[in-house]
Amino acid sequence: EEHGLADYRNLCASFVEAEDRGVFAKALAAAGRTLGADGNGWLGDQLEPEFLRKCVRGLAQVYQVLPADRMAAKLGLAGGPGEAEDLLLEMAEGGEPVACVDQKTGLVHFPLPEERRETGEELHARLEEMAGLADLIKGLDVSLTTSTRYQQMLQSKERKGGGGGGGG
Repeated sequence: EEHGLADYRNLCASFVEAEDRGVFAKALAAAGRTLGADGNGWLGDQLEPEFLRKCVRGLAQVYQVLPADRMAAKLGLAGGPGEAEDLLLEMAEGGEPVACVDQKTGLVHFPLPEERRETGEELHARLEEMAGLADLIKGLDVSLTTSTRYQQMLQSKERKGGGGGGGG
């Protein structure tokens, strides 16, 4: 095609569709000459870090918790967990806090997306329901253990088992 438009199309398609840094890097390298000739070398410089940020956002859609070393491996970061943390810090500094890193455990915690978070009212209703179930269970336990029939069954077992231990 004229003017290297195919390179631009391939680069755009790779940016949108690729999930692997190596695949995107190949497309970026293939378009590098065209970008440079058109005076758009700066575009390539900006696309690679933005591709990594896109991949981090993708991980956040899949994982709630991920070890930093595994995150680095999934992103193809040669610098390992340290580079992964640096990337997360850059994203936070840019106004996109996408995850928190637990320094003790090395785990990256991605917050739940808004649509998966419970509102305060929903959480309160769920807690009240659980408290009601706990009270119901406690009441059943008390009524069972204090029932005459249950007490008779226990005494019968104790007599048959010779004090509850059994034979052997």
